[in-house]
Amino acid sequence: MASFYALYSSRNGRHSCRAGSVNHHLDGARADPNKLCFILHTGGIAGTTFLAVVKTNLQKLIRIFFLFPLLQLSLFCRARYFLCSDGKEAMLFLNKAQPGDTIALADGVYNDALIRFAAQGVAASPVVFMAQTGGQVFFEGRSTLSFSGSYIVVKGFCWRNGGTINEQSVIEFKTAADKPADYSIVEHCSIDNYNNADKTIDNKWISVYGKYNTVKNCLLRGKDNLGATLTVWLKDGEPAHHTVEYNHFLQRINGPAADNGLESMRIGDSKTSMTDAFCLVQLNLFEECDGEIEIISNKSGKNSFLNNTFYNSNGGLTLRHGNGAICDGNFFFGNNKPGSYGIRIIGENHTVSSNYFSGLNGSADKFRAPITVVNGVENSPPNGYLKEKKGLKTGKFIIN
Repeated sequence: MASFYALYSSRNGRHSCRAGSVNHHLDGARADPNKLCFILHTGGIAGTTFLAVVKTNLQKLIRIFFLFPLLQLSLFCRARYFLCSDGKEAMLFLNKAQPGDTIALADGVYNDALIRFAAQGVAASPVVFMAQTGGQVFFEGRSTLSFSGSYIVVKGFCWRNGGTINEQSVIEFKTAADKPADYSIVEHCSIDNYNNADKTIDNKWISVYGKYNTVKNCLLRGKDNLGATLTVWLKDGEPAHHTVEYNHFLQRINGPAADNGLESMRIGDSKTSMTDAFCLVQLNLFEECDGEIEIISNKSGKNSFLNNTFYNSNGGLTLRHGNGAICDGNFFFGNNKPGSYGIRIIGENHTVSSNYFSGLNGSADKFRAPITVVNGVENSPPNGYLKEKKGLKTGKFIIN
């Protein structure tokens, strides 16, 4: 396998890019405004490594070391940095972005910014949309963000002072029903009390579509209207492999005084409950999440809930639909709050192990205990309560 590296320097010196260990392979060589340096690095027979450096300018070929065999050649495009003064300018660059490009939005407050874009990065060189300074770009009013494509990173933005966006999600991993984002990341963002004025309107703050996406290191505080704070949407029969990690879900409020539809997180729904999603939810903090009985509502199969902390919350983790979930290493600190509980289990082949439960007040008439196994209903419809038929695997747990 061969890899192709390029070291580029523009004439005016404003843009530069390097891919791979260019300086090491060039042995101190440097590109200048008129030269483009290429490095060919390939594996040879018996693990021998061959190196060819091709250094060209506009006039002549200085040196060539040609290698054999040459199996594959991949060219990394030069990365560029663009600082934009408003959302429209950012969208212009984002929709034309190339792998490795970074589009930064200048620090400030942006009202009613509707940002929608499609971009294609690669694993080693994603397209990055970021705040000029993390935590210093504020979206207010009716601002939303939606994006599609692959290998996109969004980071450093804050949503506040607004949120009357009807049923629209604040952040959406798609731009159309058939145009999701894949292999993309939202990180170091916050959505803070960004709510519809009408608390009965159902909208989500983060809607995750596609596959292999990640939401991490985000603060989601003060959602008080209908609609899960973060929802993973699935296609029937298609694994998703999303990751939700290191986030703080804080102060989920039941504004409409409803019994359902106010989860902090939902993965799937009753229509896709038999889909094995293979999502990972780990190392998140759920604090004062009082929206409803299900802080996390698992509604698909083969998802893992690992090392999360539930603190001072009226609710717990519910395996509502789907089979084969793993709940391991989670902490539940109820502080004797009414309605606090641990894990509610419905379905088949779940594994619950090494969880810690403390100060859970619970409720006997609403399936709220440190561990609740629901008997289920014979011949239940998909949106009902399936019986536990094929075994529940349990390991060590501590109840205080």
